[in-house]
Amino acid sequence: MALVGISITLGCAAYISGDLSGSAMGISTITGIDSQIIGPIIGCIVLFIVYKGSFKILERLLTALVVVMAVVFVTTMFVAKPDLGEVARGFKRDEL
Repeated sequence: MALVGISITLGCAAYISGDLSGSAMGISTITGIDSQIIGPIIGCIVLFIVYKGSFKILERLLTALVVVMAVVFVTTMFVAKPDLGEVARGFKRDEL
């Protein structure tokens, strides 16, 4: 049972560190501020929101971030102008 608990804890820690690193690198790219400075700041903000217990604020923040991601994905599609025929053919399963 302890092994399962340790595995879950390590897995969650790795997942959170990946999220924080990715967020810090993205914000660093936009702002030019070092990601090693931004990462702990983001971590403290998230910790404060979770510690405060206001899950409604967290829900709204995450919803806003998902909307921003969707807009960025669609915008990137138009900027990159992929060949839609090639994209569709990429969905075809390769035969072995």
